[in-house]
Amino acid sequence: MGEGTEKARNYRITATAKEVKGLCQAGLRPGDRVSIIVPRVDLNHTDKICMNAMSALMPFIRQFSSESLDYNARAFVSCPDPGPGRGGHGNVLFEITRDFIGHRKKI
Repeated sequence: MGEGTEKARNYRITATAKEVKGLCQAGLRPGDRVSIIVPRVDLNHTDKICMNAMSALMPFIRQFSSESLDYNARAFVSCPDPGPGRGGHGNVLFEITRDFIGHRKKI
């Protein structure tokens, strides 16, 4: 392909709340999702966003946007709030997955 015409795979990365211990201050409940198409949050497919949880999710979101992962890759990530009984309010466990949604031009 000529310069500037290469295409990269594009993914929708989804972080789904699987388990909530205590009371999440952002109001997340099991099943709530954050959907990302790097570099933006896809608000049409996102239920709620917690900025504290995003700090834990960001390294995985970057990794999951890479083409080098298996198509069915997934990870589990916990938000930084330690939860009740440990000085926090509510801890959320997320499952991160990705879906191929098409190609985009490489920059």
